[in-house]
Amino acid sequence: MAKKVVAGSIWMIGLRWSMRLVGFLSTVILARLLTPDDFGLIAMGFIAAGFVTALTEAGSYMALIRHPDPQRVHYDTAWTFNVILGLGAGGAIAVLSPLAPLYFDDPRLIQVLLVIALATAIDGFDNIGTVEFRRNFQFGRQFWVQFWPRIVGFVVTVGVAVAYRSYWALILGILARVVAEVATSYVMHPYRPRFSLAARGELLSFSLWTSFGSLGGFLEQRLDQFVLGGLVQPARLGLYYLATNVAEMATRELVSPLSPVVYSAYSRIHQDVPRLSTAVVKTVGAAAMLGFAASLGLYALSREFVLAVYGTQWAGATVLLQILAFSALGACVRTVTAPLLVAQGRQRTTALISWGQVAAAAVLMPLAYYEAEMGGIAVARSGLDIAVALLSMVLALRPHPGLLSRLFAVFGRFIAAAVLMVAAIRASQSLLPLEPVASLCLNIPLGAAVYGCGVLAFWQLAGRPEGAESETLEHLGEYAGTLRRRLRGNP
Repeated sequence: MAKKVVAGSIWMIGLRWSMRLVGFLSTVILARLLTPDDFGLIAMGFIAAGFVTALTEAGSYMALIRHPDPQRVHYDTAWTFNVILGLGAGGAIAVLSPLAPLYFDDPRLIQVLLVIALATAIDGFDNIGTVEFRRNFQFGRQFWVQFWPRIVGFVVTVGVAVAYRSYWALILGILARVVAEVATSYVMHPYRPRFSLAARGELLSFSLWTSFGSLGGFLEQRLDQFVLGGLVQPARLGLYYLATNVAEMATRELVSPLSPVVYSAYSRIHQDVPRLSTAVVKTVGAAAMLGFAASLGLYALSREFVLAVYGTQWAGATVLLQILAFSALGACVRTVTAPLLVAQGRQRTTALISWGQVAAAAVLMPLAYYEAEMGGIAVARSGLDIAVALLSMVLALRPHPGLLSRLFAVFGRFIAAAVLMVAAIRASQSLLPLEPVASLCLNIPLGAAVYGCGVLAFWQLAGRPEGAESETLEHLGEYAGTLRRRLRGNP
């Protein structure tokens, strides 16, 4: 199981970075062919449609992964749910599209939303058989199911942009990607679903609560931007939006890919308490080891990163990025503990946690803005994200006495190592004031080395307990042994 989880994690992180690279190339090309107005129009469309599409995050997939022995009737019912949700959401977006320009003040938005509605409806027909890839830890096949459609979308987007230099390049690229996703799912898996609701009693409760939780998750991630959208000018909102996206990279690019893998593992062993306890310590520890280093490293190098990557016009995002980097600490923990609640059949708890955070944010964020403007919003979001992550972890681990204290000991080791890393970077910045690019080239390897040495040192002082550190060393040893054998010509 451990080897499958590691292999699956590598595939999912590879998928995330591959998609990120394709997206980056697309953005670089489109930025030279289209205008900011074009990008803004598409962003408006997805904000307007986001509330509806969040409801179509199919909990039926997660229900099938968790099911001990799903039969054809379960797959067909789950697929039928997805089709109904997709058609319903697409229809709702189409019907409500004339209302969007009343808020965003752009009549072109109606056409954009109609295409998004079509894409949403088509997406519901995705082949449910591909859920077997996650159930059986075949994440290599899952990689290709998601990768090839992204390439199709990239080609269509760039082709239309070169030919017409219109915002339609973005929206038609999205439509092409969705069509390719559905087609690829049927090419990659032989299962052919049929319409059925025979297993609705088994799946409906799980799916409804999961969809309800998905909407709460969408709101908790976007509510701060909605609040600011009604209070500040677009340029200032742009600073906050950039800072949020950069801060989220610590989880989105490193830790989030672990979520589907650990959910599959938790679902398989959730009734085997000893194995589950060991798996939780290792997976939460791995997420913390990666996420704490990335988020606090970003905190220490925020100024250099913003100036080197985005330019001096974005310098105002630096302080916001430093504050929001702490939000990523909470997200790292929650990313791998929330799936445990769902694997335990407590999807209602995850939904209530998300909506509780939405309610708290709706009260705190306007007050925070009037107290300290955008910085206050950033502090409120970071504080809520950390508090909710801890709450989620406590609730998930409540059935496992003693596990919470073990994880806090793990967090303590990684936080201590991260503090050493930040201190080393700060000392380097003071002693060797360099240009942003040169500073990044020096301090990123320095920070990684200090953090790695700190993790090993504190692990040794703790008595070398079993966890993320021991698992990492074991796998590094296996890979090194395999590499040595290949270099010597041995199979």
